[in-house]
Amino acid sequence: MKRKSTILALIVFSYALQPNITLAQDDAYITDNLRTEVRSGPTREYRIINYARSGDSVTIIKTDKANKTTQIQLHNGKKGWVQTKHITQQIPIRDQLAQTKTLIDKLQNQGSSSQQQLVGLTTSQQTLEQSNHRLSKENKTLSKELRKIKETAANALNLDRENQDLKKRIFALDRDYQTLTQQVSSLKDRSNRDWFIVGAGVLIAGVALGLILPKLRFRRRSRWTSSGSSL
Repeated sequence: MKRKSTILALIVFSYALQPNITLAQDDAYITDNLRTEVRSGPTREYRIINYARSGDSVTIIKTDKANKTTQIQLHNGKKGWVQTKHITQQIPIRDQLAQTKTLIDKLQNQGSSSQQQLVGLTTSQQTLEQSNHRLSKENKTLSKELRKIKETAANALNLDRENQDLKKRIFALDRDYQTLTQQVSSLKDRSNRDWFIVGAGVLIAGVALGLILPKLRFRRRSRWTSSGSSL
């Protein structure tokens, strides 16, 4: 266990010393000088207004290449000029060591709980596998129910279409029935008129015969009488 911790510490330390541990382009650090003068202007003729300590985080405002100085803003908001050689984009070695030590302590504390985490992850994996199996069954069941619903919906659509066709047919039959009813009513009216005309004709014929027949009988009698007298 001690050997593993040593190897882990060396790996973390070497990683911390790599130059890629930098901030954004406008952010920087004061180098490992114990104290750096911050002046009010870009040259040493300007008065000292503050001091920056090693590892202080600063913001670069602009650089005077001619005087090899850089204007910075301190963490307290004050602005001033320092020599550019005291500005670095990398975290100072002292701070890197402190961060590395903190990281090693954290990893060592985490190492004692790694086994417990592994057991917890194994249990979680088993639980997830069981949940996955259960969800697979539920998915199959839901798929079957969905197919039944689709079939039912399709049947309902077919029944609706058939119902619409039946309604159209019933409407057409009702219209034909109304037409036939009107025709029958018209035929009845015509038949009644015909019977009325026939009855009137029969009545007139009867009246005419009633008037004609007596005259014919009278003439026959007259002829018979005349024939008897001549004899």
